[in-house]
Amino acid sequence: MNNTAKAVPAASGSTKIRNRRTVLPLLAAAVLLVACLLAIVIKPQIFGFAADVPPVNLAGRWSVSTAAGQNGRVMTLAQNGEALEGEVEGAGAVAGEVKGNRVKLWLQADNTTMGSGTAHGDLIEGAYSCTEEGAGKWQATRLREQDQAAE
Repeated sequence: MNNTAKAVPAASGSTKIRNRRTVLPLLAAAVLLVACLLAIVIKPQIFGFAADVPPVNLAGRWSVSTAAGQNGRVMTLAQNGEALEGEVEGAGAVAGEVKGNRVKLWLQADNTTMGSGTAHGDLIEGAYSCTEEGAGKWQATRLREQDQAAE
């Protein structure tokens, strides 16, 4: 007696089921991939890409306050594209960058004081860290012409 099994041709219905089991996961993966690519192209901010988002204009004078009680210092910023430079009265020169509405600033004198935040119109809010004061929250409010004349 021979123990070798003979290959029996599969019924056409089982071949279709086997093909569906192979094709459906591939089709689902393709649909998911296309959906992700469309999301990146249509709404890149969802994935942390800020493509083609121009930087907000932060040039001007700002009144800076920190959680540590450093209130009312005036920061003057000049902007060239995404690059920022300026001065904080009583603290020295400041440099930084803005991408979209996200801001990064650091004092050039020590390079250990750094702040980051988000600009919303005439307000910047964020967090800072420095070797002397530790870390905390900060905010800056844009000074209007009448505010600047009162100084």
